[in-house]
Amino acid sequence: MLKTTADDIIVTIDSDNTMNPYAMLDMFDKITTADVVIASRFVPGGRMIGAGYRAILSHIAVWLMRWRVGIPGISDYSIFYRAYRQDIIRKVFDHFHGKPVEGGGFSCMANLLIRIHMLVPNARFAEIPLVLRYDMKEGGSAVKLFRTTMGYLKMAFAKK
Repeated sequence: MLKTTADDIIVTIDSDNTMNPYAMLDMFDKITTADVVIASRFVPGGRMIGAGYRAILSHIAVWLMRWRVGIPGISDYSIFYRAYRQDIIRKVFDHFHGKPVEGGGFSCMANLLIRIHMLVPNARFAEIPLVLRYDMKEGGSAVKLFRTTMGYLKMAFAKK
């Protein structure tokens, strides 16, 4: 088993050429004062290029999650591009018996943030701007529209 420290960072990123890997440098700077850093399309300087209908769906999902969940410091719940302190992920992993995420489609990413917020109420979330380049996407979409939509609705209206 590998030894880890509280300073270890886990970064997740899509592999479809839509996200600038150099944004990690900004994430590493920001994680010095945060536990989770999200590369966000919805903060000043962030946006989506070539997203088409996905942009509309993303805005609806963000509105729904802000309205129903409202975790401070988060505007982009579904993006995969994130940096986490490993001890935060370890707490979620251990508490949920090795299954840190749940949900259909991309809603699993929102589920992870909700679980972090639930287990570590004082967790600090931060965001950096991301220009998401759908026009640079390689390969087909992994989005399963119905599954993702149902996943968000289920989370948003779950009993608290």
